[in-house]
Amino acid sequence: MSLLKHPLQLKCSARSSGFTLVELIIAIAIVAILAAIALPSFREFNIRMQVSQLTNDLVHDLNMARAESVKRGRDVVIEANANWSDGWAVKFGSEEISTHAAINPQYVIQAKSTGGGTDDAITFQPTGSLLDATAFDINVCRPAASANNAQSRRITVLGSGLISSRRDVSGSPAGGC
Repeated sequence: MSLLKHPLQLKCSARSSGFTLVELIIAIAIVAILAAIALPSFREFNIRMQVSQLTNDLVHDLNMARAESVKRGRDVVIEANANWSDGWAVKFGSEEISTHAAINPQYVIQAKSTGGGTDDAITFQPTGSLLDATAFDINVCRPAASANNAQSRRITVLGSGLISSRRDVSGSPAGGC
């Protein structure tokens, strides 16, 4: 018996492994199709996350302003820069406790004071309640290309100082998105 392999067996076992050009093109086509399907969902996810983040930032600063007014025993104001979309600051007199930079220009923040006060500032008294207003509504709106009242967020500050947020700005005094 010979230890050498038959010459035909050597040719068959020497075949190189890897992808053919056709297999590679098919794999790339499948990846492209899957990406095209996932991209719209990813965009919607990013929009929802941005609206939620902006809402959380506002609620955080509103709660901070309320807590600071109670802690310091003095009025604390959260006020918009030129408008709410241009950012805002939490202030105790002339001292800035916290600031928020302008937001992405695709998004819009609308606000409306009910029962007095101005639409560009919310003042908390030492009791934690609002000064000059019976309520304050803030809407965080999605980009115009994806506008949707049901998916935008609404923050409500009651006269008592209670702060809440929810999805859907329909019927908001601050208007629709």
